[in-house]
Amino acid sequence: MILKNYLGELRNSMPDYEGMDFNEALEDYQKRIQHFRRLYEPMHNSALSWIKLVDNAESLTLNRISGFFPGQIVNFLMNLHTVPRPIYLSRHGQSEYNALGKIGGDSGLTEEGIQYAKKLAVFAEEHILTGGGKNKKAARKDKCANARHARMYTSTLRRTNETVQFVDHRVQNDGWVTLRKRQWRALDELFAGVFDGMTYEEIRKKCPESYASRKANKLTYRYPRGESYLDVIRRVEQVMLHMQRHKDPVLIVAHQAVLRVVYTYFMGLPRDQATKKPIPLNTVIKLTPHAYHTKEERFVLHKMKNKNDNAPSH
Repeated sequence: MILKNYLGELRNSMPDYEGMDFNEALEDYQKRIQHFRRLYEPMHNSALSWIKLVDNAESLTLNRISGFFPGQIVNFLMNLHTVPRPIYLSRHGQSEYNALGKIGGDSGLTEEGIQYAKKLAVFAEEHILTGGGKNKKAARKDKCANARHARMYTSTLRRTNETVQFVDHRVQNDGWVTLRKRQWRALDELFAGVFDGMTYEEIRKKCPESYASRKANKLTYRYPRGESYLDVIRRVEQVMLHMQRHKDPVLIVAHQAVLRVVYTYFMGLPRDQATKKPIPLNTVIKLTPHAYHTKEERFVLHKMKNKNDNAPSH
């Protein structure tokens, strides 16, 4: 029964079984298991370096593992699991700097931003905490047993914290605080250094060389006394590993550059794509990782009066 349930999920995402009859796929998969059992060779040689995972990393055995990169591999493997759970990405509501076309800063929300914050709280209540919506069929799609144990991550900046101010944090019967906020400095927006608080037009006029350099290669360009996308990737990495181990839904309310990195990671895209993917305001992006792909859904929660959902950002 466990194998049938697993294969039922696998058949929807594994290219080998796409369009194949279920019984044929089950028979083929059982043959694969038998084949791998014949070929499997347990590792017992204590002179070699190896890592052994048993039952989806319930047991992890290390032998002669040392050094930075092997340690990174172990850290990654320890956090892996196959439990499907949704990850929700949301930029903060429109900020005062967004409305002025400025980048960076630590401004609060505009009235439009407050409206989005209220609608995000409703979305959290009606969609995230119900496992995909009040519609029973939609709830079954998430296949997440821990929807009420949803978590929430934000940056430390004012605009993200104001965006989640209306989210309810009721205490469950088991003591779990629903969507308790956890702030991460690693989720703060890409720092524009000496250009923080300026518009792109001001940067172009005052420092055309820097403007042209960043336009030519946003991935590696580092703002004077600021950061590059590569810097953001490095600091977001530890948050990603921490989040990878969770089996509960996670809502991340952060900033465009940071969410581009998170989106690129879960979608399995090359890192240079992290500078290009649109993460619009007023929209929740729902990512559900599976074995061979990540399912993406987008929910537009608010339409602004000025119809500008792509305010200048990194």
